[in-house]
Amino acid sequence: DLDANGILSVSATDKGTGKVADIKITGASTLADDEVERMMKDAEANAEADQAQRDAVDTKNQADSAVYQTKKQLEEFGDKAPADLKSTVEDKLKALEEAVAADNIADMKSGQEALQEAMMALG
Repeated sequence: DLDANGILSVSATDKGTGKVADIKITGASTLADDEVERMMKDAEANAEADQAQRDAVDTKNQADSAVYQTKKQLEEFGDKAPADLKSTVEDKLKALEEAVAADNIADMKSGQEALQEAMMALG
């Protein structure tokens, strides 16, 4: 956030640990009011695109995690699973991997759901 006094406040949260870090940056020179206003309008105008980008990155990270977890579970328990169910899971896994490789967010979302359903059927 950039306030009217030219003080920039930035906060970041580590998703792995939940740790929050904050910093405030003050400039040696002050910005003109119209410059601050322009910057605030730019930030507001880009907020939606920034959120969409953040959502896309989160979806890709979740898909990568689902691929990793599924492969790990197949290595551990794959020999105990019925062949037809294992084959279904492997097909869904391959489809999700292809969606991640193609950077297709919609396919990643649907692929994660399909893989989750197949894994639930597998037990």
